[in-house]
Amino acid sequence: MARKKKQKVDTSGAGFGGGAFGGQMADLLKAQGLVAADAVPTPTATTAEPEGGSTLADHKKLVLRRTSKGRRGKTVTLIEGLLGIDLKPLAKQIRTAMGCGSSVEDDIIVVQGDQRDRLATWLTAQGVKQVVKS
Repeated sequence: MARKKKQKVDTSGAGFGGGAFGGQMADLLKAQGLVAADAVPTPTATTAEPEGGSTLADHKKLVLRRTSKGRRGKTVTLIEGLLGIDLKPLAKQIRTAMGCGSSVEDDIIVVQGDQRDRLATWLTAQGVKQVVKS
């Protein structure tokens, strides 16, 4: 017996009278006169820089630490000393650059495996002034 194919949902807005998908309800309310034109907030463009204004190049010193304690024998590398920067996008950049898994725990980025040498090279190329391996 053949399986049914999943239907794809059109989110381009072409079937809904054009415009961006997210602003359609606001446009409909404005057209009906139910809401004043200035009462509905318009979406603003997001900036590439994190909220704190800090970038990776602004950090003077980062600590790379290898550990396996509390991880059922699995070796991981911890990146400590990242303050005022959004860690999730940075962890994703590290995942793609290093070709290994990474995640965020509290204010620390956890990278799978002993990646201290490779991370030190990558971080200095990104503009970090001092990388300490311990």
